[in-house]
Amino acid sequence: MKISKARLTSLLLLLLLGIIPLLSFPPMQTFGEATTLSCGTFAVKLDAVPNTTGYLGFTWNNFVSNASTASPNCTQRVMQTVSVDKNKTVHADPGITTPLNKTYALDYDAYEVSAWNETGNLNWLTEFEFNATLKDHYILDESWIKDLNVTIYGNSTLQPDTTDTVEAYNFTSSSWLAIGHLNSTTRTSMTNSSFGTIADFIDQTNNNTFYLRILLNDTTDTDFTVHIDYVELKVTYELTVTLDNWGIAMAIDTDTVTRSESLTFNAPSDISGHNFTIYFNTPSQTLLTSKSVTVNGVQKSISAPFSFEITNLVSNTTLMVLTLPIIHIVEASGITLSNLKYQTAVLSFDAEATSNKTIKVYTTSTPFGVYVDNQKWVDISWSANILTINYDFGSTHRFDIYRYGPSPRRGVTTPTAPTTFVAPEVALPITQALIVIGVIGFVVLIYVKRKRK
Repeated sequence: MKISKARLTSLLLLLLLGIIPLLSFPPMQTFGEATTLSCGTFAVKLDAVPNTTGYLGFTWNNFVSNASTASPNCTQRVMQTVSVDKNKTVHADPGITTPLNKTYALDYDAYEVSAWNETGNLNWLTEFEFNATLKDHYILDESWIKDLNVTIYGNSTLQPDTTDTVEAYNFTSSSWLAIGHLNSTTRTSMTNSSFGTIADFIDQTNNNTFYLRILLNDTTDTDFTVHIDYVELKVTYELTVTLDNWGIAMAIDTDTVTRSESLTFNAPSDISGHNFTIYFNTPSQTLLTSKSVTVNGVQKSISAPFSFEITNLVSNTTLMVLTLPIIHIVEASGITLSNLKYQTAVLSFDAEATSNKTIKVYTTSTPFGVYVDNQKWVDISWSANILTINYDFGSTHRFDIYRYGPSPRRGVTTPTAPTTFVAPEVALPITQALIVIGVIGFVVLIYVKRKRK
């Protein structure tokens, strides 16, 4: 029996419908769970502090720690130079009339205190105090302070024969500690940075105040005047900005991934008016094909290699969008990377370090192979889209990470060292099409034979 043209046409149409989708679309890929690991760390640098009463200067010292998803705190060390902002006269005659801001510049235009004669004897003395209110300079906790240096320039119109001390108050022992002397008729200076436990000299219950007292006493029945030209406190402290609500969303394309990392930069409570530069450090810096940052919904300009500014950082919601190859390094602490490139599903780079180090790589599946200096390396693991490579360094080594095994479709170049390869996990579309053609052809042949009987 002959098969009708209509039935034959239907069978051929069925055959084409089975083949066309396979030739038009790549195979479906299943990816691992979403990563929670950022591809870099943040460093926060304080650019300046508000100018308040007694403020003399600001110096940024160094980064202490950068923030990562595992440890979301950015700490830096800075130094403010401040002077005193309050004064108190205990013994002087007449009372002090020169303004306190005379102590803010080293210019021979001095803060003056005239001696007082103790009734009924030959003693002439001066006793006066200064306060430096550190909380007014946004140094909010005594535990932040890591170093304190006090410098005073001054002189007296005579050299007292009894007392000529500069003292600081210890709030723990409730006593005054002599930290220097002013015993010269020409301008001289005293400096002290030996305070032992610095927190003992800071009144945490009173706005983190530091107290100074200057005592001069002479018993030769001679009047004198004390000139204080300059008072300076160099306060070195650590400031921490916390990164909260750090969320990472991934949009995966054929050979790239777009990372959307959202987070909130939080300065300590009561910090305001501080401007910061934010640095993003990623080992995959040279692989970035696009990057953008918005802070509280406002687009920020990015300076090379990757930094942006936040004005008046208090609690600022930041969104960072990065486009990278679908394989990229997210962590390489203690390792110097160079010659980093991604081409045809292979991530290659040189890595230099000493001792055992770990490299973490984002990849959506277990790679075909990791090769170090063209030799396959097996001390690796993959979980939650993160490939972990452990290696004991001694010099510079070449790393090649192959996403797939070699195939003409993907154009992957065969590495030098390997001699055997495994087939790709997903069959090629052409191979699938040939299989379908064969199956449908076999079905058609059986059908035709049965109709002829």
